[in-house]
Amino acid sequence: MVQHGFNRLTAILYRIDVNEEKARERLAESQGKETPGYVIACLLLEREKEKIAFRARYAANNLKEGEENLVKR
Repeated sequence: MVQHGFNRLTAILYRIDVNEEKARERLAESQGKETPGYVIACLLLEREKEKIAFRARYAANNLKEGEENLVKR
């Protein structure tokens, strides 16, 4: 897919929120070292970790705000 359908691949990466430039850079850097599938899998896992961290941080902030609202009542 990387060689023959890169436009389709970038559309898929966009849908799952992986940065296209980051993907291009990593694929270029890894030529001959790692398979494109491995690189893309790593990018997907990194992005999922970022999403989890963001959600945890956001949830923690909401929890703190909720606690403050309870204390003010």
